[in-house]
Amino acid sequence: MTTQRIQKYIRLFVLLFISLISLVAYALIAKLPLEELIKTIAISVFATGLVMCVYEYIYVSRGDKYFEEIIGKKIPIYLKMKERGIENISDSFELDTYQDKIINSKKLTVVMNDGKSFISANSAIFKKRLNIPGKETNLVLLDPRSEFINLLNRKNGKSDSEYYQRKLINIFDEIFQDYEVHEKHDFKIYIHSMFNTMSVIIFDDIAMISLYRLSPGESIVPHFEFKNTGEGSEYSEVVSDVNKLLSNQDIVDIINKENISKLKNDVNKIINKDKSNSLA
Repeated sequence: MTTQRIQKYIRLFVLLFISLISLVAYALIAKLPLEELIKTIAISVFATGLVMCVYEYIYVSRGDKYFEEIIGKKIPIYLKMKERGIENISDSFELDTYQDKIINSKKLTVVMNDGKSFISANSAIFKKRLNIPGKETNLVLLDPRSEFINLLNRKNGKSDSEYYQRKLINIFDEIFQDYEVHEKHDFKIYIHSMFNTMSVIIFDDIAMISLYRLSPGESIVPHFEFKNTGEGSEYSEVVSDVNKLLSNQDIVDIINKENISKLKNDVNKIINKDKSNSLA
């Protein structure tokens, strides 16, 4: 047995001794019965022994490098993640756990390709939110007139070349026909002519993103949750990025009940033109 290991065992026994002294002092002050005192000491000894056994097993099987890796590598990575505000990584947005935030966040921004899954899965609470005055809700979707829509159809393997154009128009119709918005609720539907590199949901204190794969077709992707930890956090970066997009009037429009008919006509013209070109 090396001197270094002996020193480690001595430290563990010293901790055990200090724990026992503390327990005895506590027992005398609290005037514990003898049986209760013995039971408490036995539990303390057992816990310390268990810790020593686990420590010995890890030391024998992994050596000092295991602890050096935890201290030198794992902890700094963890601290960096906390600094950037990373709270969770999952296979989905897990919105069932955030229904209160969907309803109660003062500001809610959703950025998606078409938003169909989000709106359908959260229809009831989304409608409830839109009826609350004094809140702001922004829905940011793709412009069905954008040239990138055809690429999205191909990337996701849609046999219908107008799949996303029709899907987006149906979403707009559903919202304008079925959703009642309180007159003092600031609700906007933005459409933009670029493409999304990720889906985004932003609450007052949390931002969630879902990245898109490079290859065609659907697949499981990681969903990241970022907490607002102040300036320099990923939450701030996501919010800033979305705000930059929405402030770019060259690629962003706002859709409402007054101009939805024009949007439909524009989309129909594009679809008819594409069909004519394919027949030519």
